[in-house]
Amino acid sequence: MHIRLRGRSIGASIAVLSLVCASAACGQPVPVDAARLPLGVDSLDIYLLSGGAERRVGRLWDELQRVDVAGASLARRVYRTENAVFGPTLDTTYSKWPDLRPRAHWSEGRTSAVEVAYRGDSVVGHRSTTLGTVVPITRRLPRTVTDGASFDLLVRASVLTRGLRLSSTAYLAAADSVALISALVTGDEQWRTNLGGEIVNVWVVQMDYAGLASTLWIDKATHALIRQTIRLAPDITIIFSRPQLTRVGG
Repeated sequence: MHIRLRGRSIGASIAVLSLVCASAACGQPVPVDAARLPLGVDSLDIYLLSGGAERRVGRLWDELQRVDVAGASLARRVYRTENAVFGPTLDTTYSKWPDLRPRAHWSEGRTSAVEVAYRGDSVVGHRSTTLGTVVPITRRLPRTVTDGASFDLLVRASVLTRGLRLSSTAYLAAADSVALISALVTGDEQWRTNLGGEIVNVWVVQMDYAGLASTLWIDKATHALIRQTIRLAPDITIIFSRPQLTRVGG
């Protein structure tokens, strides 16, 4: 079976998914079901918090669809950002439905583009730059690997409970490297949308993304992401958020 991505046919043998409950009482694979995720397009504003000052710098659009490719049911995620500080990005990932095992990944940034396909125990593809340089990518992978760009989907497609700790070995296409990513459900909160006053009950998830500290706020009812922060440096944080959100109780 092949996936045609940007006009090119990419072989798509399957790498085995491994999202593991790392809590002391668990240590077992966690069932992932993409059917828990909302389909369609979501959008969040992008803010930069630097030196104590917060300013809006762009917007992101996150589209998830279930598609059929050569008789296989896949999850297709298209993640696009417009960012005045870091420039625009476009990422497309294909994963097996419903367990989100990785199939293919393509990304494009300001200076380079990466296209890879997962083939069992390896990933193959290439990186190209705006200068015309093309570098082949061929890397052996653990069979229990995930795509780093889909880790938040894996967390959101799981049944979350307070204290649940999840971890996975992930391939990071942009860096052509493998790293451990983990997440811990630390509690729950309520947020209010000032556009209508709706109260949203969320899970709070602390994530270690290959050394970057990130926090996710996940809607308990819909499994949608309503807010995320990523700490890039001690005094620099990038924030993705639905417009006009305020936390109930301060």
